[in-house]
Amino acid sequence: MSHNNILFVAIGRNESASLRACLESCLAFSKNIVYVDSGSVDNSISIAQAMGAETLSLSEDKPFTAARARNEGAEKGLSRFPKVEFIQFIDADCTLEKNWIVDAITFLQTNTQYDVVCGRRREVKRDSSVYNLLCDIEWNTPVGDADATGGDFLIRKETFIEVHGFNVTLIAGEEPELGYRLRKLGFRLFRLDSPMTIHDAKLSSFTQWSKRARRGGYAYGIWAHLCSDDPNLNWRSRCAGIVFWGIFVPLGMLISLFYSYHVTALLTLIPLVQIIRVAFLSRHTLNENWIYSTFILLAKIPQAIGLVEYVFDKITNKDTSIIEYR
Repeated sequence: MSHNNILFVAIGRNESASLRACLESCLAFSKNIVYVDSGSVDNSISIAQAMGAETLSLSEDKPFTAARARNEGAEKGLSRFPKVEFIQFIDADCTLEKNWIVDAITFLQTNTQYDVVCGRRREVKRDSSVYNLLCDIEWNTPVGDADATGGDFLIRKETFIEVHGFNVTLIAGEEPELGYRLRKLGFRLFRLDSPMTIHDAKLSSFTQWSKRARRGGYAYGIWAHLCSDDPNLNWRSRCAGIVFWGIFVPLGMLISLFYSYHVTALLTLIPLVQIIRVAFLSRHTLNENWIYSTFILLAKIPQAIGLVEYVFDKITNKDTSIIEYR
């Protein structure tokens, strides 16, 4: 089925292994495709060109960010295909599900009060590592009115133009920040109970996972600073939780070792109770609940590191660069 009213913007960096499948899944719907490359050293650009996609290689005079790549890709695509009505953003490590575009377009055409729609992103190798499993759980967001999307979503062209796209200064957390600004202007977002994309996180080590969590902590700092008055999401409270579980509790346990093992044992009960509480409140399988609750607490430490990094960067006006985890 042809959907020439849609512009596809795919972004990537050294994703040649998955780029072909990504672009093929878009070509099944339309030839209105722009691939934006952020300094790849593989053959991503040549793959996209051979497949007929418009290509854009970001200049190195500005920092590479996903926000910048999506904005510049949309700008190029709208100048090349000015009659499109919708923009579908997709990361190059993802492929579109075969029914997604039909489901998304039908929803927005039927429900004119909504301007942005996303669906279910799934991990292609969900069970190959505990870290991929955690990503798949993370992608399974509640169905219905949404506060934000991930990197894959469909948006009305005029809406994207009116909100001036993404904040290109952000090295992380650009999607929730966009969602915040959209909602402030009265636009509405919806999460469909529909398969949207298949993702390949390629997370196989604790180091990769902890770097990703650190980037998440950096993003929390951004949201607490830029979206502090968000009526739906209390980012400052969430940052306080990161500081408590990622700094105060571990530090308290460490200090107690020098004074009393009994106090250390007592303090150890605090995270254990939290793990049990989250496990019983989670809505996955029993095994997944325990994995999720354990790692979501462990993530507070690298998240705290990322949060401290953000505060330091703001105080010192330091130039920032993306935090890559693979």
